[in-house]
Amino acid sequence: MPSPNNNTTLLAKQKGLTTAIVEGNMPVTAVLYDVLIPPQTPLHISQKASIRSLTPCNDLFPEDEEPHPRYIAYKTEISGTIIGIRNYGARTTELILKNENMPADVPYAYITIQHIDNYTVQLDIWRRAFRTLIHPLLPLGRFIPLEPNAIVYMSDRTADPMKNNADAPER
Repeated sequence: MPSPNNNTTLLAKQKGLTTAIVEGNMPVTAVLYDVLIPPQTPLHISQKASIRSLTPCNDLFPEDEEPHPRYIAYKTEISGTIIGIRNYGARTTELILKNENMPADVPYAYITIQHIDNYTVQLDIWRRAFRTLIHPLLPLGRFIPLEPNAIVYMSDRTADPMKNNADAPER
């Protein structure tokens, strides 16, 4: 398993906000993200990760016939440790990232990624056995396409997940 000390940058598209009940039954806000660009190392529990919010920008290149999708990756204030698995689907796994940036407006992020063993997600042997056993019973659910050939432009600007503006950050 990769070292938990390596900080992985996740390039993900914000899907919305939700309320989560954690730590003493207090409701907190969690941000939902779909990881579109495969991470450099498979995601696993205890891994350090930070999120960059993707915004499509193909419309900035109207004459370009580039077949690959293009995104601008904005910084977020979400960085921390993957602490667990929230949900399994037949095609996806949803992980819980605890935001360790303090003070955090968003204490948790739910990261959904297409499940490809040892490429996008790496489970320990017990979770892998459990997932294999329940796989026939899992709902098909959403399909999150991976875009490994996408062109990503890194921005120094920060997206505010509380404004749910992943598709239109302030410029």
